[in-house]
Amino acid sequence: MRRARPRPAFGRLRLLDLGPKHIERWIATQRKAKRGKVTVYRIVSTLRNALNAAVRSWGLRYNPAKHSVPARPRTTDSRAGAAPDSDLS
Repeated sequence: MRRARPRPAFGRLRLLDLGPKHIERWIATQRKAKRGKVTVYRIVSTLRNALNAAVRSWGLRYNPAKHSVPARPRTTDSRAGAAPDSDLS
């Protein structure tokens, strides 16, 4: 059996050539592929943090992912805010 290898989304681009349009296009592709909102949020947030480090350490001029992170998904836990279970009656 052959294992699927992850394909780099931005592997063909030099870091200096990566722009917000590339990240926005990737986000749109992930949404079309029915990726979860939390998954996309976490990936783009990680990318933004990595690019922030590149700005600080390697002299990258700006972070192209700075404004591309989608809004943080809300929790869907039906128990959120519910009173704790207790059998003390």
